[in-house]
Amino acid sequence: MAFALARKTVEDFLDEALDNMSILTEVLRDYLDRPDKKVNYHVLSCVCQLTTIAFQMKDVCEEILENPIPMKDDKPKLMITEEEMYLLETLALSKIYCESQLRRSSLSLKKN
Repeated sequence: MAFALARKTVEDFLDEALDNMSILTEVLRDYLDRPDKKVNYHVLSCVCQLTTIAFQMKDVCEEILENPIPMKDDKPKLMITEEEMYLLETLALSKIYCESQLRRSSLSLKKN
C-alpha cells in the first residue's frame, strides 16, 4: 500500500526537524552546562527523546525527497510507502507527547 503526500508537507517536516535539531542540541548543551548541576531527569529524558525524534524525522524526510515517486496531479505530490507513513505518524505522535510532558514541567521549545 502507498500514500500520497504533498511534496511541500514533506519539505515542511524536514525544515521543522532541522529547526528542532538546532534548538534541542543547544538546549541540551545549555542544560548540561548549568553551573548549579541540578538536573531534572524527566526534562532531560524528554529533551533527549525530542532530539532523537528530530534526527529520525530528518532521515525519513530526506529519504523520501531523495528517492521521490512523483504523482501527476494539480499539486506536486509524492508517493510514500506504508512503512514511511507509519513512521512519520509515529514520530509526530511521539513528538506531541514529549512536548506535552515538557509543558507540564513549564518548558516550551517553541521559537519566540
